[in-house]
Amino acid sequence: MIYRARKEGGAAAHDLDQLVAINVRRLMQLSHIAGLWLSAFVAFILSSIAMMAFYYGSELAQGILLLMLPVTIVAVMNLRKSHQYELKQPTGKVLIKELLHLRLIIQSIGVVAIFFTAMYGMYFNLSVPVGY
Repeated sequence: MIYRARKEGGAAAHDLDQLVAINVRRLMQLSHIAGLWLSAFVAFILSSIAMMAFYYGSELAQGILLLMLPVTIVAVMNLRKSHQYELKQPTGKVLIKELLHLRLIIQSIGVVAIFFTAMYGMYFNLSVPVGY
């Protein structure tokens, strides 16, 4: 949709502006209503899983933590960017540029997370003695 809005402009760009405005309002409403409780709950869950993963040595908890941390970082980035959109309300080429930049950062986080998870998994498998 972003590429179509950048290429065609007009109605496609207007549709993109409207879709971003709808999603920003949705996220901001959720943030204003349950933001504190939601952040406390996520912090509790992440710290509990981190404790199970590294203090108790649970392999399942390690895998879940390595999946949840990047997702949490991306969710916080989306929430911050939504707050910035609510304040500035960019449209047109500025909005497209910011959305493409956000997408690049999110993809970079995904690549780094997958690489780190694969390296950690290989290290764990090679360091566990045979017959574990």
